[in-house]
Amino acid sequence: MQGFWAATFVAAVTAALSILSAFGVSLFGFDLSALADAAAFAILAVGIYRMWRVAAVAGFCLYILETAFRWATGGPKNPVLAVIITLAFVNSVRGTFAYRKWRTLGISAEGIGTESSGNG
Repeated sequence: MQGFWAATFVAAVTAALSILSAFGVSLFGFDLSALADAAAFAILAVGIYRMWRVAAVAGFCLYILETAFRWATGGPKNPVLAVIITLAFVNSVRGTFAYRKWRTLGISAEGIGTESSGNG
């Protein structure tokens, strides 16, 4: 779920900054073309929510590439937030792959953590 929220956050902030640029408020160099990025992250958020591995990997790669490009052209801005979002995308990759592995083994994800471990 961390990747879903990270992708949703990136999509919402990108869309908001892009729309603000249409009204003449230019922040961080965003323009209306950034709406395509916002739409891509929104679609990836839905895919991550549905546990699609390709969406998790694509979201991680797209975020890393865009962050690297932004830092190469304008220098690092708010690296703490970038690290937090990157870790959320990494966890979405881990989670979607683990979910798929559990599904192939016939393990139900709904029952995880609700049963006694038998240790006492």
